[in-house]
Amino acid sequence: MLLPSVFSRCRTALRLSSESRTQRYHLVYRVRTPALGAGEWAVVCPVPPTVGYQEITNVTFDPPGPNIARDQRWGNMYAVWTVPPEGGELRCGFSAQVTVHPRRGMSHPYGNSVAVSPIMPDSYVALADDVRMISQRISAPADSVPQYVRRCYHYVVRVLRYGNPILELYSVRDALRLEAVDCGGFSTMVAALLLARSIPARLNVGFLSGASGGMHAWLEARLSGGAWLPLDPSLDNLRRAGRTQRSGGYGYVGSDHVVCSFGSDVPIEISSGRYRVALLQHAVSLGPKHPPQYHPAEVQLRRV
Repeated sequence: MLLPSVFSRCRTALRLSSESRTQRYHLVYRVRTPALGAGEWAVVCPVPPTVGYQEITNVTFDPPGPNIARDQRWGNMYAVWTVPPEGGELRCGFSAQVTVHPRRGMSHPYGNSVAVSPIMPDSYVALADDVRMISQRISAPADSVPQYVRRCYHYVVRVLRYGNPILELYSVRDALRLEAVDCGGFSTMVAALLLARSIPARLNVGFLSGASGGMHAWLEARLSGGAWLPLDPSLDNLRRAGRTQRSGGYGYVGSDHVVCSFGSDVPIEISSGRYRVALLQHAVSLGPKHPPQYHPAEVQLRRV
């Protein structure tokens, strides 16, 4: 009779093996908002992109016929459902077939469906004096771009502590002052340090597959020649602390990473006006004279 620990190691080995191979999923994304008041409310959800390492097909929206738009900063697509004028709750979402390839080392440009310009300071990735001081302290003037990226990555993995996940996004200021932040805080901290050297980067926002999956964020750094290097500092931190056995780290993310959008401080335009949302991951309701309200999505990623 095999001991439970042996079963656990076998399951982990099988999952790690599957993460290193191309995987196909049936994605179901469902949201039920609380009752929204009367007015011009809309509910916005991300529409996952097709890029070089991920293909999206057979997208079906429920209810059908949402308005599909693209943000002008990062190029993300999003779906907009309008809430009836009298208000009330809204149930909405989509399903799709997703094919994901693992990413190891540098990948070449993924096409023009998403922005590749250098990251700009915003509400979440800010080039504060503290960030500049850390950048100077952990680097050497003669560092190449890859050397500096590696230093930033390992500094954040070593210094930050994972905890207190939120539906929105921790800023680099949060990462510097709070005792613990989630994957978003790890990613904005690395992105801010890269910004200190004008190294292009972009936040990857999505979900992890599997029973222990859920919302997740990681990032990519753009190196010489236009190649992108994947970076998953929070998973690396958790693995070193013995809190996960998932793969993902410097230069590698597995096929269990499904991306829904890119970037932070995303501009959204709907009929009632223009808004800024922290990120496109869970659903967000938008209405005049109200801050964005984030609603957890029920996400299923079933391997096919």
